[in-house]
Amino acid sequence: MKRTLATVLSLLLVLFASGQLGAQSWLIYDGSVLPDATAGGGDTLNITSLSDNSPGAGLVEEIIDDPNNPGNKIFKYLHPDGKLMHRHNFDAEYADSAFTFIARIKGENDPAYDRIFDLQWHNGNAGTRDELRIWGADSTFELEKVDIKQQIDASMYDWHTIRISVNGDLSTVYMDENPVPVISGVSTSSTTSKYIKVGDGSGEVIGGYMDWLILDMSGAFAPGQGLPIPEGLIVDVASDTTPEPELPKWLVYDGSILPSETAGGGDTLDIASLSDNSPGAGLIEEIIDDPDNPGNKIFKYLHPDGKLMHRHNFADDYADSAFTFVTRIKGENDSTYDRIFDLQWHNGNAGTRDELRIWGADSTFELEKVDIKQ
Repeated sequence: MKRTLATVLSLLLVLFASGQLGAQSWLIYDGSVLPDATAGGGDTLNITSLSDNSPGAGLVEEIIDDPNNPGNKIFKYLHPDGKLMHRHNFDAEYADSAFTFIARIKGENDPAYDRIFDLQWHNGNAGTRDELRIWGADSTFELEKVDIKQQIDASMYDWHTIRISVNGDLSTVYMDENPVPVISGVSTSSTTSKYIKVGDGSGEVIGGYMDWLILDMSGAFAPGQGLPIPEGLIVDVASDTTPEPELPKWLVYDGSILPSETAGGGDTLDIASLSDNSPGAGLIEEIIDDPDNPGNKIFKYLHPDGKLMHRHNFADDYADSAFTFVTRIKGENDSTYDRIFDLQWHNGNAGTRDELRIWGADSTFELEKVDIKQ
């Protein structure tokens, strides 16, 4: 039997539960045959080789025994030169533009092989495409067409499951079924083709192992949504020594104290007030009880005049230019107050900034620097 996920990491986000999903099933490649032998149909993920492959010298593609799980088979691929890709074409009747792909993989622990895994998708119904590249030596993930990279604190020479959720032009990558994405982005690279390709077509060096690949074309699902990973692929936890990766943590402001009291560090989102604030008359800032949730506290702010902002500075060692901010808010139902929320971000590593403004009376959202309203 196959192995599946080790211990699922603690949830950091509460995700939407999936509803009635209708008829859906996984297309599966279980690593027990070579990719060019997968054209049998049924529930098989057909990833037969492309006709224009030119793999060069030194190619190794073979099915080997899993040393940690007797009876399990693994696809081993070492590709030092040329190009070699295995493609699955979306069915002609596939009219959606959302799908989910999961792979259980690890890299070849040899500096001769830079990249350990590569997946391309041409999402013709959405008109966009992208490519996930994973490097072993520095554990870097890249969405090639979005042109963003993210280095993670985990060894890619250990077994991991990689979930790619594609919803139109938006691609989101998760690891080991942790609901916090490793990397995400929107592609503008165009295509009319409809397929996925596993492998490398750029002539770069790639080497690793695939335990299994599965594809669900009924929707784009995060961990905990959609179909469960098939029972036959379940990991034997006792024999899996893969350490759990250290993925990013949320910085949190929970509304139980005033923003000016948040300078304690740790996991706290420090939004202590700016020194040049001049709020004017009539300011109200207070912590109140949540009337709908006993024991919960809420930050109430009424600001009729002047300026008042609470700022969080990115850490000095923050070298990326991608971040995610989530807030739970509601407006004061009083026509005195036009705007109900405002968030500015100065993304210095990217060299850009913007501001989200939200109005209450007409429920308008504005990106101020982009100069668009909705």
